[in-house]
Amino acid sequence: MRPPLQGGRLDREIAVKTLHGAVVVIAGASSGIGRAASLAFARAGAHVVAAARRREPLERLTEECTRLGPAALAVPTDVTDPEAVEALARAAEKRFGRIDVWINNAGTGVFGPFQDAPLDLHRRTIEVNLLGTLHGAYAALPRFLDRDSGILINMISLGGWAPTPFAAAYTASKFGLRGLTASLRQEMRRHPHIHVCGVFPAMVDTPGFVHGANVSGRTVDPGPLLYAPEEVAATLVHVARHPRDEISVGWPARAAQMAYALAPGPTEHLMGAALHRALDRAGPAPVTHGALRTPLPEGTTARGGWLTRKGLPSASTLSGIGLAVAGAGLALALGRRAGQGHRRPERRRGEENPRLSLSPYHRATEPGDERSADDQGPTRHRTEAHGLLAGQRHRARGEGRSQDHRPQRIGRPRPPTQGARRRPQGQASRPRLKPVTAGRVDPADASSPNATALAPRGEAAPDGCPVGL
Repeated sequence: MRPPLQGGRLDREIAVKTLHGAVVVIAGASSGIGRAASLAFARAGAHVVAAARRREPLERLTEECTRLGPAALAVPTDVTDPEAVEALARAAEKRFGRIDVWINNAGTGVFGPFQDAPLDLHRRTIEVNLLGTLHGAYAALPRFLDRDSGILINMISLGGWAPTPFAAAYTASKFGLRGLTASLRQEMRRHPHIHVCGVFPAMVDTPGFVHGANVSGRTVDPGPLLYAPEEVAATLVHVARHPRDEISVGWPARAAQMAYALAPGPTEHLMGAALHRALDRAGPAPVTHGALRTPLPEGTTARGGWLTRKGLPSASTLSGIGLAVAGAGLALALGRRAGQGHRRPERRRGEENPRLSLSPYHRATEPGDERSADDQGPTRHRTEAHGLLAGQRHRARGEGRSQDHRPQRIGRPRPPTQGARRRPQGQASRPRLKPVTAGRVDPADASSPNATALAPRGEAAPDGCPVGL
């Protein structure tokens, strides 16, 4: 037997950050995400303590982990039994001296109308998913508090954010599991080296669909957006190295979280309609109780084979391809639009330049127009009215300039300047002279205001005298 690991809290923290020599307990490790996570932690250099009900798959798993990394241990455990979970913790401490990471991964479910499933299957779902996690936390947290360090990771799921129709017990257990995780996290807030984390994966290609019960009488098809269990295992390794409160695996899980938080009613209706439509289109299937009551010999691999049978890559690969195609299409559309905006219209040889052509109003009365005045209709009248208005504006401007060179101010009159002399009340204003051009003034023209203003009082301007002199 290998001697237990020794070291203080700093050594344990370094071991967890690098995972070299760390002790990781994984419940529900015989298949699916648990098996993939055990192999991932073994490759990272951690001691894996694998727990599940089936002994033979566990022993084969620990042999693989030992070939990949340090020594591993298999402990057959039923997580619904609190004494068995406590024995699992004691076996890990006895073999490796401590526990650095505890992962509650065991889970199951019942699919179908709530009233069609036996009540003991609903109870079993709650016991495995919720009480099994509670038993694991009850065994791990006291040991973390004694050493003042440790990481507790609870595997929740997409069902912890949005309710799933025809899986009432499963949804209840996951909603309760999310609340349990958040509550324990706040209890440990005064212990900065103890972390309680929740992982929310989307649909994963695992044998869990075979191990769960199906009382719907219809075939279960998880759809095309399936993530590989190795992706969830990589996330667990990342959380063990860099603890986070909550983390999602796959965009559908995060989308469900945001949708149910912002619009719970529409989200429920959407999921209900989608599940009803899927059941209506699904083919018939026998009623099965899965592995809820007794373990099954099949389903000992990490993957469930759904992606292989469908001939599809992982959902992360499909999402990346979809984003790349959408980005390329958007860039192409923007490029075309920019090119059309800068392109000038081509003119044929001999064709009139549209920028230099007359407006439609001028074309209507252009000489040589083949249409008659009657055919031109309202266009001709609009053109004539436009010309009349333009002429009136030009004549008004000319008359204004002849009277006063200064432009007329529009609005309120300009206030007098500071210090200006004001005219006494009752005094007549002096008439303003009209501007004239240079030339000679006829003295015989007595009506001319310029002749009167420039000549002495009572005399006429001398003959031949220039104006203004």
